[in-house]
Amino acid sequence: MRENRPLSDFLTPSNLENGIRYISACGGSTNGVLHTLAFARLMGCDFDLRSFESVQCSVPVVGKFKPSSSYNIDDFHQAGGVPVLLKAISASLDLGVEMAMGGTLGKALDQPPAPDGTVTRSPEHPLDRDGAFGILRGNLAPNGAVVKKSGMDPRMFVHRGPAVVFNSEEEVRQFMLEKTIQPGSVLVVRYEGPKGAPGMRELSIPTAMLVGMGLHTSVAMVTDGRFSGAMWRARDPRGVGRRPHRLRGRR
Repeated sequence: MRENRPLSDFLTPSNLENGIRYISACGGSTNGVLHTLAFARLMGCDFDLRSFESVQCSVPVVGKFKPSSSYNIDDFHQAGGVPVLLKAISASLDLGVEMAMGGTLGKALDQPPAPDGTVTRSPEHPLDRDGAFGILRGNLAPNGAVVKKSGMDPRMFVHRGPAVVFNSEEEVRQFMLEKTIQPGSVLVVRYEGPKGAPGMRELSIPTAMLVGMGLHTSVAMVTDGRFSGAMWRARDPRGVGRRPHRLRGRR
């Protein structure tokens, strides 16, 4: 403030890309996709979902935390937290960017220790080698859809099954309370997007219900609304498995 420097001096395209790499490397939430794209639009950057995809997949996943693993944020803090994780992926970062507290990112990462190899992995032994997210495209989502593969059970990376279609979150919740969901099904919840709900609300309750029913490894859920990082739980925090493929569906 004393130097009268605006936020745009520090929130640059390079800094934004560094932030995306951090989000991906720590198995961060799909909310990060929404927010970084919104930042890019306010910044006037030509940056879209394809751009996000190319940046996030350029880093290894070196940390995952509850509900995607047995480690929580306090474990992360005790193991050195954000500075240690950033140092672990420093080869993928633009270290010359300025920081609001002074100096460059590279200078700030001189001090943190190396990762412990357990809570925060080294890039040579990552949890996944090409980012936390899968950007899927197909006839259901020609412009792209997002899945947090770092938080999924690997058994659900590829899934084929009959679609059961609902027109609201309330409708799918009522169905789950009153009827039997067949393992292998795909629950499709539509009209919950930005123009539908409105507001692209988060379908946290139906997904939590699936977990509670023990169906999260056999039933898929697809929506034009959204899920966050709290929606999935991997049984094995070390598991990587295969990558999710295209998002395809039939009427």
